[in-house]
Formats: sequence, C-alpha cells, structure tokens
Amino acid sequence: MLTEILATPMDERRPNDLLPPRHVRADYPFLSESWLAQKRVTGGGIPYLKPSPKRVLYRRRSIEEFLNEREYLNTSQAAA
Repeated sequence: MLTEILATPMDERRPNDLLPPRHVRADYPFLSESWLAQKRVTGGGIPYLKPSPKRVLYRRRSIEEFLNEREYLNTSQAAA
C-alpha cells in the first residue's frame, strides 16, 4: 500500500502540499482521521498547522518524514 502511494509521480505529490485530515486519509489510507485527531490531543503524532480554530492542515512533507522515521527492518528495532 505504501509502495503504491510512493510510486505516484512527485509532480503530483508536492512536499509542501497542505492536506486536511480527510485528504490525508485519502492519500494515506492507513492513517485514519480519528487517529490523527487523537494524536493532536495526546501528542506523538504528525506535526500540523492550525490556521483557524476549526481548520487543521498537514504538510505532505511532515507526513512522509513521520512515516520514514518509523520504518523498521525487524521488531527489535521498534523497541529501541
């Protein structure tokens, strides 16, 4: 699934694109809107922008950096 997303040509996926949670969900189906909302409250999630009280945006670059930081070769790496 991630391979399909990353196979999209870069001219269609600009690193500085700003995505609302529903578009994050559309582009990265394994990141649910509820998980994103929970992490905004509890911390430990993807950095986000809040340009107004009711609007949340994520930079595509931040999403991809977040995912790349959590890439492991085996389960013992995740515990380290």
